[in-house]
Amino acid sequence: MQRIISKFRGPWYRLWRPSVLADVELDALEGADLSGRQLAGAYLRGAVLNRVNFRAADLSQADLWGAKLTSANLEEATLREADLSGAILVTANLVGAHLEGSNLWGANLAGAKAVRAIFSGADLNGARLAPADFSDAQMNGANLLNAYLWGARLSGAALQTANLQQADATGAVFSGANLTSATLNNAKLPEADLQGANLRDAHLRRTNLQGALLDEADLHRANLREANLFGASVRKAVLEQANLEMATLSSADLSGCHAREARITRCELRDADLTGAELQNARLEDAILESVQAADANLENADLSRADLSGAVFCRANLKNANLWGARLENTDLRGANLFGASLTEKQLETAIFDEETVLPSGLETTSAGPVVPSDPVCTLRGHQHPVSSVDVSADGLLAMSVDISGEVLVWDLRRLRKVQRFVLGSLANGVAISPRRDVALVVGEHKPRGGELRLWDLRGAHEIYRRVTEQPLRCVQFCGHAGLALVAEDVSVSLWDLGDGEPIREFSIGEGPLIQVCPADQDRLAIALSAHRLHVLDIDTGKELRRLSLQPLVASALAITPDGKQAVLGSLSGQVVLCELDSDTRRDLASVPGPVRCLAVSPDGQQVLVGGQAHELKLFDIASGQEQGSFDLVTGTPDCLRFTADGTAAVVGTSNHFVRIVQLRTAD
Repeated sequence: MQRIISKFRGPWYRLWRPSVLADVELDALEGADLSGRQLAGAYLRGAVLNRVNFRAADLSQADLWGAKLTSANLEEATLREADLSGAILVTANLVGAHLEGSNLWGANLAGAKAVRAIFSGADLNGARLAPADFSDAQMNGANLLNAYLWGARLSGAALQTANLQQADATGAVFSGANLTSATLNNAKLPEADLQGANLRDAHLRRTNLQGALLDEADLHRANLREANLFGASVRKAVLEQANLEMATLSSADLSGCHAREARITRCELRDADLTGAELQNARLEDAILESVQAADANLENADLSRADLSGAVFCRANLKNANLWGARLENTDLRGANLFGASLTEKQLETAIFDEETVLPSGLETTSAGPVVPSDPVCTLRGHQHPVSSVDVSADGLLAMSVDISGEVLVWDLRRLRKVQRFVLGSLANGVAISPRRDVALVVGEHKPRGGELRLWDLRGAHEIYRRVTEQPLRCVQFCGHAGLALVAEDVSVSLWDLGDGEPIREFSIGEGPLIQVCPADQDRLAIALSAHRLHVLDIDTGKELRRLSLQPLVASALAITPDGKQAVLGSLSGQVVLCELDSDTRRDLASVPGPVRCLAVSPDGQQVLVGGQAHELKLFDIASGQEQGSFDLVTGTPDCLRFTADGTAAVVGTSNHFVRIVQLRTAD
């Protein structure tokens, strides 16, 4: 009889209260203690039940439509098949509650705590679950269509076959959640945390996952067609047989992911990181992989036909039997890559970068030996948008690096005169240096108003090894031999850095500044630091200043050391070029140029000095006689930095109008 009465919905019902609530006034329920009560089928539509204690109560099939349950305690309560449509459960306690098959259409659970609660088969269409805690909840088959989950916690939750279509889960936490076969088409999950989540066979078509964390997630056979994963982190995730057709993965981190047999057709992966990724048998037809970092990736048997690989880095990648017909390989770095059996043409390789370790397909004859000779005396390399502040050339003459004042760093292949790598320091950049073994590079700079930055860059793998921030601005940097050391100049001191751990191991205090330049000398036993009026000779091993040479009345502006480490060539603001003996106070005038000397360099054989002055030209002088041996017109822009190539036949020059120029000084012998 109770059950019949409690379910009756006649207009006079409010005057006839079910006997299960006979001892409670309906208008006095707020804050009441109904823990453990048997209230199955109770009619509480629109009731004010704020702060009511329903702990372990049985509310199965109860009508709570529109009821107000703010801060109510429903811990371990049973609400199977209850009607909670439009109910207000803000900050309610639903820990361990049973809501299987319940109707929560449009309910407000903001701030609710539903840890370990059971919502299997529940209807949460349009419900507000932000920022509720559903950690470890059972929500298999639940309907969360159009639900609002902004910042909600669902870590460890079971959501197999759940429907989250068009749900807004921006910033929500699904780490370790089970979303097998769940439907998330058109859902919003930017910045969401899905680390380690199980998304096998999940439907994520056109889902917004921009900036989301999917590290080590299982996306086996998931449908991500047209999904937006711009800037997402998908490291070590499983994407085997996944469908990523027309998806956006630009700037995403896919390093170490497993994507065997994945369909990545017409996908956009600009600037993505695929380092060490497993892409065997993957389909990448017509995909855009421009500037992708894919060092050590496995693309055996992959289909890359008509893909755009311009500027991509595939160092040591396995491209065995890959299909590259029609693919764009302009500036693609294939050094050390395995192309055995790959389908491509010699014409495609003409614009690619490779070395003696690259395994080419049988029958393809091409060469990568030696720098090219520009057809014009001055060749211009374009890529910077701001004045170039520093350049360096590798010891073998095959690579050059340049950095501009905005912090943009470009790596150039001097064999083909093309840009091959790019990264941004993020601060005002002052100096760049390539290691003697051409494996790493250092870039230093400064932050405004104070502070400095040092970055170590892997040239072979095309990625940053580490970044260090200093209290003082960093002015310039030079590698110190093969011992993994570098000299870094600050305002009034020079530091010797151990590149293994990225920490300074010794500091030389100069006491005056600002320092202009620092160079190793005499087989790297000495460090030569230049300030405006003095030359400082420092002992690298002991950290002591051996001597201090006065340059007055000159005001120094540039420094270069001869290859034997015995002499220093100085440029001054007055345009004078001076040769100084480092073991004495002897110095002599060598040459002069119009206006201040902005930069200079000594040739590899130690016989010539190349000087850049205020005008847009370079002058070459013989060190022994001081005679001018040539003048080279840059046409526009003043030279701000320069380096000789390894054979001394050319110079790489950075100019004030954001160009890098290759100047042919003489023909090779």
